[in-house]
Amino acid sequence: MKKLLLILLALACLASPSLQAAKKEKKSKAKTSQQQGQQFLFQSGDRVCFIGNSITHAGYWSPIMLYYVTRFPDAEMSFFNLGLGGDRVDGLLRRLQTDLLSHKPTVSVVMIGMNDMRPNIFNMKDGEAKTNDMNKMIQSYENNAVILYDSLKAHSRQLILLTPSIFDQTQVNDKAPNAVGKNDALRDLGEFMKKTAPKYDGIVVDAWKATQDVTLAMQAADPTVSVLNGDRVHPGPMGCQVMSYQFLKDTKAPAYVSSVDINAKKQKIEDLINCEVKDLKADVQGVSFSMKAASLPVAVIGKYADALKYVPFTDDFNKEIVRVRGLEEGNYKLSIGGTEVGTYSAKELEEGVNLSTNDKTPQYRQAVTIANLVEKYRKNYQDFRQIVHGEFFRFDPKFTQFDNLEACLAEANRVLAMRSDKNDRISLAIKRYISYKPNEAKMRDAVFNTAKEIYTKNKPAEYVYTLVKQ
Repeated sequence: MKKLLLILLALACLASPSLQAAKKEKKSKAKTSQQQGQQFLFQSGDRVCFIGNSITHAGYWSPIMLYYVTRFPDAEMSFFNLGLGGDRVDGLLRRLQTDLLSHKPTVSVVMIGMNDMRPNIFNMKDGEAKTNDMNKMIQSYENNAVILYDSLKAHSRQLILLTPSIFDQTQVNDKAPNAVGKNDALRDLGEFMKKTAPKYDGIVVDAWKATQDVTLAMQAADPTVSVLNGDRVHPGPMGCQVMSYQFLKDTKAPAYVSSVDINAKKQKIEDLINCEVKDLKADVQGVSFSMKAASLPVAVIGKYADALKYVPFTDDFNKEIVRVRGLEEGNYKLSIGGTEVGTYSAKELEEGVNLSTNDKTPQYRQAVTIANLVEKYRKNYQDFRQIVHGEFFRFDPKFTQFDNLEACLAEANRVLAMRSDKNDRISLAIKRYISYKPNEAKMRDAVFNTAKEIYTKNKPAEYVYTLVKQ
C-alpha cells in the first residue's frame, strides 16, 4: 500500500509542470477570447439596415461598417443602405414594405428629420401662423415616427435611433440659404427620440450633439467652416467620421484591436486582449514572440482623418497596444513580420505603444485595403440607390412594373418630357436613372461582390514581433 502511494505521488510530481502549463494556457485563451466572446451590438449574420434620407443615401454609415468589418472580421454581417435623398418620415412609411422590411432587418438604424423640418416655415414672419405650422409639422413627424418605430421593432432585434445631424445655421456662408431655427427644431426631434426610445428598448445615438459640438469648435477659430460640406445640411467625410465616433460611443463598442502585455524581466505574459501569443523569448535587452490578433486596426484615411483633430477615436476605439515591461533603459527597434516599424524607448514600451495609426505595420497596410474597399462599397451603393430613388420619387405612384425594363424606361422618359428645364437637378436625376436602369443587375452585383471581397481580405494574419535594443 505504501509503495502504491509513493508511485502515485511520483506520477503527480511528474505531471504537475504540464498541468500548470495547461492551466496557464487555459487562462491565456480565456483572456484572448474575452472581447470577441461578448455579445456586442452587431452579431454574426446580422442584417443591419441604415434607414433615412440623403445623409444615409450618401453613406454616413460607412465608417461604422469599416469599424465592424475590421474589429469582428469573422462575424460576417450584411450592411444595407436604405437611404433616399429628400425623404421624410412619411416617405419611410410609404416604402416600409417594399424597401425597408423587404430587406429583413435584424438591426434597424434610423436617422430621419432633416427634410421634415421644412425651411420655408422657419423663414416665415413670427406670428400665430408660423407657430401653428411649426406645431403641425412637428406633431406630424412624431405621429408618423411612432408608427415607423412600431413596425421596425416588430421585425428587428434592435432599433437604433440617430438624432438628426445638424442644420448649420451659424456658419458664415453666403452660398447656402439659411433657415434660422431649423437646427433648434432638429435638436427637439432628438429629445423626442430620447423620450420615445425606451418603449422599444432602443438605443439613441446623439448625432446632433456630436456634429454641433465639433462645428462650434471649428467655428470658434474660423466662422466660415463647418463639419458639413458647405450646404448647411450634408456631412462630408469628416462629419461622417464624427457621427461614427458618436455611434460607437453611445453603443458602447469595444476599444481594443488587441493588447499584449509582457514582462521581459520575468519572461512572462502579464495580460492579453483579443489576441493569441506563443513562442515568447524575453530578457531585459529585448523580446520576441509570435502573435495573431483577432482584429485589424481601423485605418482612417483621406478626408475622414480630419475628424481625428476633434474626436478621440484612436484612444477610445482603436487601441492596438504593445506593452513590454522590465527592459533596460535605452531605445528598442520593433519589427513585425520582418519589417521595421519603429523605434521606442524603454519608458514608452513600459507605458504601452499604440500601433493602430502606424502606417508601417503589415496590419495597417491590410487595414488600408479594407478601408478602400468599404469606400468602394459606399460609392457603388450610393449609385445603385439612385435607381430606387428615381422610381420612388419620380414615377407615377400607380406604376408597378419595376421588373419590366421597357416599361420603366418609358415611364422615365414620360416624366422627363414633362420637364420644362431638361438640365435642372430633377431632370438630370431622371437622365441618370435612364442610364443606370439597364445596368441594374450589374450595379447590384458590384455592391455585394465588394462585400464578399471585404470578408475574404479582412482576416488578420500571424506575425513574429521582435524588440531589439539599439
